[in-house]
Amino acid sequence: MEINKSLEGKEFKYKQLCEELRLKTKGGKSKEYQLKEIGLFCNLTVLKNPTKYLIKEVYDKSVLPLKPINGNAKFQEEIEDLIIQLLRVNDFNIIYITNTQFLMSLYMVNNNYKVLKIPKLRKALEKTTGEDYYDLYLSANKSGEILMKWVDRALDRMVKRGLISCHKGFCLFKEVHTSKYSFFQKYEVPITDPNSKAPSIEQRINGCYNQALESLGLGGGYIPADFKFAFNDRFNTLIREEFNGEYNGAYKVKIIIPADPKRVKRFDNTRIAINTEAQKKIKETKQLDYLTGIERKRLLDEIISINPSIEYKELIEREK
Repeated sequence: MEINKSLEGKEFKYKQLCEELRLKTKGGKSKEYQLKEIGLFCNLTVLKNPTKYLIKEVYDKSVLPLKPINGNAKFQEEIEDLIIQLLRVNDFNIIYITNTQFLMSLYMVNNNYKVLKIPKLRKALEKTTGEDYYDLYLSANKSGEILMKWVDRALDRMVKRGLISCHKGFCLFKEVHTSKYSFFQKYEVPITDPNSKAPSIEQRINGCYNQALESLGLGGGYIPADFKFAFNDRFNTLIREEFNGEYNGAYKVKIIIPADPKRVKRFDNTRIAINTEAQKKIKETKQLDYLTGIERKRLLDEIISINPSIEYKELIEREK
């Protein structure tokens, strides 16, 4: 769709707007989606009494979407909105973020997902409830992989539109002890300078990562859920050896570098819509057909829904 700059500041009735943009008039939901799509290409304001449409600004082509909102791209607007909100909260600085943090920030999973992903917390939960959560962990992990494909596609679109650059990277972490408490401190590893001749920290970590994969026979790079604990244990051991005990370990992250904030387009925040669609995806995906109906319902309620019926951390805290 192309909108001429000369239309900026002009008001149109719906039929006139369609004529100017060479579009067919529609009704009902089709009209709503059509107006939403037009709104991706310009700042379209709806005026009341009588209803008219004001084109306040025609967006620069470099920030336009690659596809209309339909099919697999149906929720690209909402996902990008939440990513933009995440960048805005961080004052448009570089972000180092894990997949789990991404899914939680985009309201695709709840905090129980994080509890299951951390072995120490999962064991505490099992000790508290007397229940084995391993199978639910495997299903949650698979759900996360499915939903991250949406996130990766949204990031790819934003990269192609020049809104961000996205890189794979690492964070190192070490345990710090004080007189009152202990905590883990992270170190965001810089992206390797291509002009540097000496091995970078990132390259040294990559070497440990690949060595850990090879030691477990995971040459393809994919780490199945039931291998993750063993992999992380081996990887962190190699990190401690490589850096002479300075760090306890490392973990993979996505590094998001935003472009000029002025080029970033603002959308409505629709976290409920995103979570509803995430639940629908996990409910319907054939990749989880090994679950019974009750097991899938529990996965949706306790792990995916942003309003879970139970909070795992609260259960753990009660026992302390």
